[in-house]
Amino acid sequence: MHYANKSFPFPPLPPSVDAIRVLTITPGDFSDPLVCTLDPVAFSQKPKYVALSYTWGSSYPDNADLPFYPQWPTPVLTVNNEPFSVKHNLHLALLHLRSSIHPLSVWADAICINQADTAERNSQVALMSFIYTRAVKVVAWLGAGNYPASSASNRFRTMSLEWKAGRTKQIAASLMHPHHTYGTRLWMVQEICLPRLLIFAYGSEMWDHKALQSWGIFDHNQGFSSMRQLLETREKRHSNMMTLSSLIERFKRSQCLELRDRVFGLLGCANDVRASVMQNDEEDADVLQTYLDQLAAGMKPIGNPRNASGFGSVRVDYARSFYDIWINVVTSAYFQAANLRIFNGDEIMLNERQIGIVRTAGIV
Repeated sequence: MHYANKSFPFPPLPPSVDAIRVLTITPGDFSDPLVCTLDPVAFSQKPKYVALSYTWGSSYPDNADLPFYPQWPTPVLTVNNEPFSVKHNLHLALLHLRSSIHPLSVWADAICINQADTAERNSQVALMSFIYTRAVKVVAWLGAGNYPASSASNRFRTMSLEWKAGRTKQIAASLMHPHHTYGTRLWMVQEICLPRLLIFAYGSEMWDHKALQSWGIFDHNQGFSSMRQLLETREKRHSNMMTLSSLIERFKRSQCLELRDRVFGLLGCANDVRASVMQNDEEDADVLQTYLDQLAAGMKPIGNPRNASGFGSVRVDYARSFYDIWINVVTSAYFQAANLRIFNGDEIMLNERQIGIVRTAGIV
C-alpha cells in the first residue's frame, strides 16, 4: 500500500499510556490554505476534540471535480510546517469545518495515525472505541453539496459565500464551551454508533442526528438505506445485536479498503469481545484448551476465560494472516455459545448461537 506522507515526521505518541494525536486547525478564511499543528495527547489529559467521520473519496459524484483555490490546486495541508497530502473529500471537510475565529481540534484517522507504521495502526485501531466515545462530538461529513456547472472560480466563490453564511464554521466555538455513499463504509459502524453526540454536516450546514430522524429524512430515501441501518444499530447499541458475530453478519456488505477491517473495524462496537494488541497467543491457546477440556469432561470450568489476558478479545495486528484472524473470531464466537450452556442453560438460544457461528465463519 502506498502512503503519500510516509516521510512526514509524525510526533511520537507517549509510551505506556493510551494516547492519540490531535490536529489543530488555525483559524482562517475559506480561501486561506489550511495550516495546522499535530500534537500527541494522552487521554488522561482529557483532550477536547471533534472526531471526523467521512468517506475515502467523494461522498457525491458531483463533489469529485469541485475546484480548489487557484493558489493551491491540490489537497495539501501544512502540518507542523511540513506539507501533508490528503484526499479531496477530507480536504473539503476541513475547509468547511474551519473557523475564522477559533482554532479547531480534530481527530481524523488519515492524518492523526501514521498509516505507514503497522504497530501504531494496530494500537490506534484497538483504541478506536475510546476515540469516538471520548470525543466532544462526532461530525459525520456528508459532502460539500451540489453546485451548478460553471467556471471553477464561480463554484469556489459560491462555496466560500455559503461557508460564511452557514453553521459548520461554528463547530470550533462549541469546543470552547463544553445519493451518496456515506453510510456504506464499514468504519462508519462505530463512528455512528459510539459517539455521545452525533452531528451531520452537509456543505455549510449541520444538524443533530435526532433532528434529521424526526424529520424522516432517512425514512423514504433509498439512498439513505445504509444510514438507516446504522442509526437503527445505534439505538440498539446495548443489546444482543452488538455481539461481534451479529455485527459481522449485519454489515457484511459494507466497504473497506483493508480486508482485515471486516473484523477490526467492528471491534469498537462489539459488546462481547474487546480489541487487544497482546502478542502471547500460546498463553491464550493454553487457557482455551484447559477450558474446553473441562467442558468435555462435564465439569463446570473454573474461572472465566474471557477474563484471561487476551481471551475474549481479538488481537489487532495488520501483519496477521487472514486465517489467524478467522481462528480468533470463530474461537471467540464458540466461547460465547459454550458460555450459554454453562451459565444459561437455554438450549434454543444455544442452538441459534451455534448456527450463528457457522454463518460468521462463512462470512469472515
